[in-house]
Amino acid sequence: MWFGSYRAKANYARMGCFLSCLRGTMPDGNEPSDGTKGPELEPNGESSLSPTQARVMSGARARAKEASNAALPRLAQNFQRLGYDKDVLQTVLKYLRDAAPIIIHFDPFLPIEPGCCFYRTVLDAFLADSHCRSVFETEVTASNTAQREEKERTLFAGQYDGETAPGERPKYGSVNLYNMPGGTARDFGDCYFELKAQVRARCTFTYGPSTEDLAQTVATCEHLAHVLVRFTDEEIRCLVERNWYAPTSDPRINFLIEAQVHGPIEFVRDVKELRYDKELWCKWKRLHKLANEKRFKIRSYELTP
Repeated sequence: MWFGSYRAKANYARMGCFLSCLRGTMPDGNEPSDGTKGPELEPNGESSLSPTQARVMSGARARAKEASNAALPRLAQNFQRLGYDKDVLQTVLKYLRDAAPIIIHFDPFLPIEPGCCFYRTVLDAFLADSHCRSVFETEVTASNTAQREEKERTLFAGQYDGETAPGERPKYGSVNLYNMPGGTARDFGDCYFELKAQVRARCTFTYGPSTEDLAQTVATCEHLAHVLVRFTDEEIRCLVERNWYAPTSDPRINFLIEAQVHGPIEFVRDVKELRYDKELWCKWKRLHKLANEKRFKIRSYELTP
């Protein structure tokens, strides 16, 4: 993403892009592994994918279906052990498939070129561009793009390779699983975009940061039981009981599911809303300018003490 690139340029070591899901039955024939039909393909669903990206999604969906089918019986047992019946599991799967917000954190005021008298910020770049972009497109990063390229090759079964165009590579976000006002990865910025529903049809998902477990099988919104089966009992309870504010070891980095967005992220078309910390009130005008120009909603959030 843009902001991840600039954070790296500012000698930040970590990427700032971390980017599903309420009815399910046991697999039956050619139905998705959670029994759902998957999201309707609205404009800018998979129709916006390049041939390479379409192959990535097709392959990911096939592998995800197999892995999800295999994991679903154990997932159902986990839910049953915690006192939740099949209908509850269906509700959770439908929430993940259809409604759990996919978000992208960023620091709008992070300098692109720190140390200059007149520097541009991430927000300046957003205002000047029509899209949210990857580090391969911006070429503004202190990280090793060759290593990232190899990781994407591994994660997506070789479909993204050395010949892949920069604009075809995925952008990274996370699923705001517990709908926390401050998002899931505030260490990467106190602002975040929430993407529109149709984008999820061209997303893949991993349990936690994909770079920490490249051997795992990526999920899709209609096939993700193998991701959910890795949740702890407490995480499942919080999800079912809607205990959105459960404490964690690190409240600034609190995402269980990473999202990889395939295809373009166009501000006007693909961003639903911008959320920002109420403490940024002194700079809210420029954030509202971005929202007005790109035609998406904007609102503040306030963290509970």
